[in-house]
Amino acid sequence: EVRCKTAEFRDEMKAELAALNTFARHFDENIGPFNDSYDALSAGLKGRYNEAKLKYAAGIQLLVDVYDYHPTYKRWHDSFSSTPFKPL
Repeated sequence: EVRCKTAEFRDEMKAELAALNTFARHFDENIGPFNDSYDALSAGLKGRYNEAKLKYAAGIQLLVDVYDYHPTYKRWHDSFSSTPFKPL
């Protein structure tokens, strides 16, 4: 009886392993490309965000150069008022 249970358990494990292997192949074939495209999209967005941060910093520098804007605090004699935002 113990051998029968062990053989039955082994057969169940083999069937489960086969089902998991089928699932893994299906995932790699059908879901894997979406994961790769997500990684590419994420990298593209990071590049655009870094470019936007540089342009934002250049805009703040333009305000400093042209309007004597001080990004850290508003000076008493400035007519220009704003709150600076520094992206992460």
